[in-house]
Amino acid sequence: MRQQTYIENPPSNGRPLGEIFRDMVGHIAEIVRGEIRLASLDFRQEILDLRTAAICIVVAALLVGYGVIFLLLSLVFALSTVWSPWLSALVVGAGVAIIGSVVLGIGIGKLKKPKMKQVHSS
Repeated sequence: MRQQTYIENPPSNGRPLGEIFRDMVGHIAEIVRGEIRLASLDFRQEILDLRTAAICIVVAALLVGYGVIFLLLSLVFALSTVWSPWLSALVVGAGVAIIGSVVLGIGIGKLKKPKMKQVHSS
């Protein structure tokens, strides 16, 4: 008696092979759609988190800006006890302009210089 192999007579579970492949393709497509939905939700959440962070940074920058303005104004008032008000305002304004020019020059200088990558030799 000859032994039967799966190639000659595969076992039958009652479902045609075409139906099994269709189900597999359908399940794979469903998994891919689910992954795309999950990635989309993650992306939206990251955008919302970034938006909240950006709003906080803008509000903080405005508050710091107003704080600096009031500190400079208090410096003008303090100097006006020694000098005339117009001279104290001129000195504070010139000081701020000089500091701003130096910082601007440093920033422009850093933009113009290309970064050199260091090569480590062993």
